[in-house]
Amino acid sequence: MNRAIRTFFEDRSYTEVDTPILSPTLIPEATIENFSTRFENPFLPSKDLYLVPSPEIFMKQLIAEGIGSIYQISHCFRNSEQLGNIHNIEFSMLEYYTIGADEQDSITLTEDLVASLLSEDSPQDLKPPFRRMSVEEAMLTYAGIDLKQHQRQSSLAKEAQRLGLSLPPGPESWEDTFNRIFLTFVEPNLPKTAPWYWSSIQGRSPALQRLTVFTDGGGNCTSEVWRLPTVMTRREAKTPSLPTTRASMQNWWKTGWTAVLSSPIPTLPLPISLHPCPSALELPWALIAC
Repeated sequence: MNRAIRTFFEDRSYTEVDTPILSPTLIPEATIENFSTRFENPFLPSKDLYLVPSPEIFMKQLIAEGIGSIYQISHCFRNSEQLGNIHNIEFSMLEYYTIGADEQDSITLTEDLVASLLSEDSPQDLKPPFRRMSVEEAMLTYAGIDLKQHQRQSSLAKEAQRLGLSLPPGPESWEDTFNRIFLTFVEPNLPKTAPWYWSSIQGRSPALQRLTVFTDGGGNCTSEVWRLPTVMTRREAKTPSLPTTRASMQNWWKTGWTAVLSSPIPTLPLPISLHPCPSALELPWALIAC
C-alpha cells in the first residue's frame, strides 16, 4: 500500500518529505497529550523532546519555505488514547498538502487516492464518492442539538445534562462539553461501513494556521497571508506569559500567533480531514488532506 500511495503522489508531482519524529516543541492543541523524553549529553544543554502527534508542524514550516505540494507517511504518537480498532497510541498517518487547491480539490484528490488503492473485490461502500456531513448536521441528527443555538458553554452544558450526561463539578470548556456529547451520542451512531467527509468543523477547534487578509482603504483585498502560531515547549510554558493548563492554552491560542511567512501564499487552503472507518480498511490510518 505504501508503494501505491507514493506512486499516486509522485505521478502528481508531489514531493515526499521525511520530517523528525522527535520534536523540541509542541503543537499548541489542548486536546492532544504527548509522549515526552529528555535529551541528555555531558557536553550540551539538556532539553525536553516529544514524539510527534502528527508531522503537521514541520510540514507547514516547509510549505512556508515554498517547497510546494508535499506528502509524508509518518509514524505518530498520542498519549492518553483508548486502545482498540479505532484508537491506538502509535499509528501511521498519511498527511499531504496541496498548493493552489481549495477544499473541493482536496476532496476530489482524496477520493482519487482511495479509489487507486482499491481492488475490484473491495467492498462497494469503500468506493467514492463518499458521504458528506457537517458537524452541525451530525449533532442535530444524533444528539438533537442545534449548535448554532448553543455557542455558550452554559447553554451547551444544559443540553448535555438534558441528554443525561454527568458533568464535572468544576468549570469545563465549551470544547470539552462538545466532545462529551459528540463521543457519547454522535460517533457511536455513525455508519461503520464507509468513509465520511466531515465539513464545517467547529471554528473553536485549533488549527496550526491562520489567515490574515490585508485590504486597501476602499475595503478591497490586497493580499492574504497565512501565519503559523508560536509553538512552545513545556519548559517555556512555565513562564507566566505562556499557558500552563489546557484551559489557558485554549485562551492563549486566540492571541499567541507569530508570523513566519516572508511572502503571502494566497492559495493555501484550510485543512479538512477524512477519517475512514479503520475496521473497514483494517488499518490504523488517519488521512489528513489539505
